[in-house]
Amino acid sequence: MKKELYCPLFMGILILLLLFLNSLKDPEHSYILLEGEALGTYYQIHYQGENNLAPQVKSFFEDFNQSANTYVPDSEISIFNKNGLVDLGPNSFLPEMLTLSQLYLDKTNGAIDPTMMPLINAWGFGFSNKATMNQLMVDSLLTLVSIQNVEIEQNRLISKIPGAMLDFSAMGEGFAIDKLSEILISNGVENFKVEIGGEMRCKGLNPTGEIWRIGIESPYPTGPKLLHITLLDDQALSTSGNYRKYYIDEMGKKRVHIIDPKSGYPVSHNLLSATIKAKTALEADIFATACMIWGPEKARLFIENNNSIEGFLVYEENSEMKTWTSKGL
Repeated sequence: MKKELYCPLFMGILILLLLFLNSLKDPEHSYILLEGEALGTYYQIHYQGENNLAPQVKSFFEDFNQSANTYVPDSEISIFNKNGLVDLGPNSFLPEMLTLSQLYLDKTNGAIDPTMMPLINAWGFGFSNKATMNQLMVDSLLTLVSIQNVEIEQNRLISKIPGAMLDFSAMGEGFAIDKLSEILISNGVENFKVEIGGEMRCKGLNPTGEIWRIGIESPYPTGPKLLHITLLDDQALSTSGNYRKYYIDEMGKKRVHIIDPKSGYPVSHNLLSATIKAKTALEADIFATACMIWGPEKARLFIENNNSIEGFLVYEENSEMKTWTSKGL
């Protein structure tokens, strides 16, 4: 009699225990999706948890836009670009972004420079009308391209030369993704994906209980859509390309939006896109853009000689698409 009573009770406890363990493996039931528009594109945040972090996300984007968005007329960076100086608010991100820019300016040997905005505008990829470009104009604008032309004194951002401007588009999305990831981590979130405009940082497991699998898309409109799939666990991925933002100038030459800060001209090589996997979204974002400035050969050497990153390059050779993948991707 005792045995008959004991077995159903034991089995019930066992079933409850198995259901509990399975719920730990399968986090789908407790994932939250936050999405919307930000930084001129879309964002999506998938995270496992019960806390509503939407107010913190909203607050971050408000502070970021007020600091570093060149398309917000009264942002700090817009005021600086117009007047050559601006008083920085208590929640400004510009001091930190300027410090990081100096660090990665050195790491990329001058490829990523936040003072490129005069050239970006003049070539028609900024917030003002395209100028008539020639070597004299390019040489004149290059005098404005130097991080030494700006400084912060007593919480005021100052231009040391008339016409100097700032633009953090080469690192803005990566910077924002890392800040949003910090918000999630500080709230105890262990499983998440933060994505802004196709750039992302992932940690832990996806809603099906697996490591995040991310596809790298082809720059070609025809053929296979995905060229490679990689796993991201506490890592970030960023792709930079020159196949979408471009125009044909009056001489019939293709002008892409990625500009070499040393020559002052849009790049003209056969690298179509560069994807970088790194520990942080900031580093992935910056190095992907740097690769697009360098071209395929220098980009490949940089990736191979940098143990902290992996890369995937898409380039054209004899009118055919070719790819190169680093060993660890």
